[in-house]
Amino acid sequence: MRQPGGQSLGKTREVYPACLHRIVSLRLPFMNTHECKKWFADHPEHKDGLARATYAYHMSHRERGAHYFAGSWREAPCRWCGQTREGVRWDWYDRPPTCEARPKWADESIESVIAREEAQFEKVLGRAKKLAAEIDVAKLTGEELSRMHHTYGVDPSMLEVALMDEGRSLPQCLHDDYQRAYAEHRETGRRGLVREVIVAKTADASALANVVMSDAPIGSVTRDS
Repeated sequence: MRQPGGQSLGKTREVYPACLHRIVSLRLPFMNTHECKKWFADHPEHKDGLARATYAYHMSHRERGAHYFAGSWREAPCRWCGQTREGVRWDWYDRPPTCEARPKWADESIESVIAREEAQFEKVLGRAKKLAAEIDVAKLTGEELSRMHHTYGVDPSMLEVALMDEGRSLPQCLHDDYQRAYAEHRETGRRGLVREVIVAKTADASALANVVMSDAPIGSVTRDS
């Protein structure tokens, strides 16, 4: 860890261009971009400090390479990497000014996010259309709707979209039955998970190892096994 004022110029040469566009408005408003580049070429010792000040205090977490600080105060930590604003500013951690733990999705463009969501929608809609072609709405139950959601990821609203192409729809009573059945399935799954965890914790270690190695269900492990 470095003390305030420490320099690590080599680390920030590659990230310097990322904050160059801010120099004119933040630090040297009397210079244009060309003049700024020339000034820093003549004073390379200041590049590191400017880059660190920019990433610590003058960048939104939405910008590439930026931190996601928990607040505006000096000791606010980055939610992703844990560095504080002052730590980034003064290189206390002996690390680059950029966020090294920044998730990839944080730098995705709006267009790529929309494209991914549209692709996912089309994928689920395709499943819904296959199911719609096979079902008889008059015989459909809330339990079956819940099973479709759990098994295929197709909820009633998506199934409605698929049925509209055929001039059909789901009655409101089916939606109500689905809500009850879905809640029961979720509660049953939660109880089953708790039961398996308790059984696994109380089981003999060697018996548990044998079950895991044999791919048997964990629920088959008991104290007597």
